[in-house]
Amino acid sequence: MSKCLNVEPELQHLLPALSESEYAGLESDILKNGVLSPLVVWNDIIVDGHHRYAICQKHGLPFETVAMTFGSIDTAKLWAWQHQEHRRNLTLFQRTEIALQFKPLLVVQAKKNQSDSGGDQRKKKEQAVLPATGEPTNEGIRVDKKLAALAGVSHDTIYKAEFLSGHADESTKQKLRKGNTTINAEYKRLKKEENRKEREELKQVDVIIPKDDRIDLSTASIADASQYVEAESVDYIITDPPYLREFLHVYDELAAFAQHALKSGGSLLCMVGQSYLPEIMEKLTAHLTYHWTIAYLTPGGQAAQIWDRKINNFWKHILWFTKGEYHGDWVGDVANSKTNDNDKRHHYWGQSESGMFDLMQRFLYPNMTVCDPFLGGGTTGVCALRLGCRFIGLDNNPDCVERSQWRLVEALHAAESGIWN
Repeated sequence: MSKCLNVEPELQHLLPALSESEYAGLESDILKNGVLSPLVVWNDIIVDGHHRYAICQKHGLPFETVAMTFGSIDTAKLWAWQHQEHRRNLTLFQRTEIALQFKPLLVVQAKKNQSDSGGDQRKKKEQAVLPATGEPTNEGIRVDKKLAALAGVSHDTIYKAEFLSGHADESTKQKLRKGNTTINAEYKRLKKEENRKEREELKQVDVIIPKDDRIDLSTASIADASQYVEAESVDYIITDPPYLREFLHVYDELAAFAQHALKSGGSLLCMVGQSYLPEIMEKLTAHLTYHWTIAYLTPGGQAAQIWDRKINNFWKHILWFTKGEYHGDWVGDVANSKTNDNDKRHHYWGQSESGMFDLMQRFLYPNMTVCDPFLGGGTTGVCALRLGCRFIGLDNNPDCVERSQWRLVEALHAAESGIWN
């Protein structure tokens, strides 16, 4: 048979074109042996065999056809992909790009499938069907999983590939198509870049907290702190409680306060000593979810001498607990105080502004609310104000509250003028 058939571009370009050498090899084989496989047609439209057809037209060669019936161009494409993909050496990204073309079809089939089932509440998630003939059956299959199956990849990979299809530039896509990079590597790179841009944009947001509401200090013990802080009003509790054994009870009270004050998804960043770490962990986990430990480095001549353990201590634990699931940024887990920046000017247990700022700038954005229920000299508050946040400070020592009030007012003026030491 040798006749004119119609070429539908959507079917013709479903798969990437053969390379010059691949096309030359196919042409040589057909000239020597003829067309060994019939072309698949649908109403005189070529579904499978575009290259063979072009070669036959060029050389006036005969060919055979097999007619099939499809409900639409989309189901014809679906059949063509299922019966051609094994013949071609495609990269993973090429496979996912082709599979993602069928997402609208699968969604339509899913809705029809749900409608036919009477809208069963157990089938609310989108489902679709994909039999070998391209026609619906009664078997329901979730759209996302079916897309992954179509591409021969995992569900996670199809998700990442779809993100890349919408966000990667053409140069990156070409590298993916050629196999010169991987879906996972480019996804991680773009997500990191996207998160960085979002973070920078958020940090440029104007502070909208009224000046007279930026600082809220009270004289109160940790046991009474919940009376001074509204429930679920705090984004971060960042604090440095006393480390001695006689103060272990405060961690029970801190955990209960955090459960009261933190918003859902909020975090407690608690600096602790290491001597009684197991006991502290047990107390905090009674109310909160352990997330991670951040190392807070104190280099230079800042080492605390732990006499009973014979330790010169150059770092501290920042225990990171959450109330519910954390949805914030990726953060590095090492914070640094400047060398020899052992600042005890404002409190004998005080931390340096350089170290606390390095820690806090990883987490905070303008207009967040930060609380330190062990106010001390107010360093946490200074850094919070510098980052455009509202600060709530509590301490059971009225002298600490009074000294911190003056320090934080000065810090607020510095924040407004953009002048920092």
